[in-house]
Amino acid sequence: MRKPNKEMFLQVMEKLEKQFAVDEKCNKAFSVILPSTHCSFYDNTNLVNAFFELLEFVMEDDKTPNWDSLIAYFVYDLKFGKEYKEGCVLDKNNKPIDISTAEKLWEYLIKN
Repeated sequence: MRKPNKEMFLQVMEKLEKQFAVDEKCNKAFSVILPSTHCSFYDNTNLVNAFFELLEFVMEDDKTPNWDSLIAYFVYDLKFGKEYKEGCVLDKNNKPIDISTAEKLWEYLIKN
């Protein structure tokens, strides 16, 4: 079985960010076309959830202290690191973890 490498991880995170941007554009367009409806005409929730489950498993993200998924936190809460602020992520010793970029997230996950 192949093991993940940094280049692959960074490419996957970049593609995921691009897809989220496309989804956001589509949702905004639908809200203009159908202002009284809060829906899009496709739902990729199952696909995204499966993707995260696989990525978290491969990266052993379930072993990260204090977090169910550091990857999901990076993507959803930190908007791919754009909303990172020092101290918003702490390790089990309450020391800051810098995950301001996908590369720094990779480095933390590999070390731990």
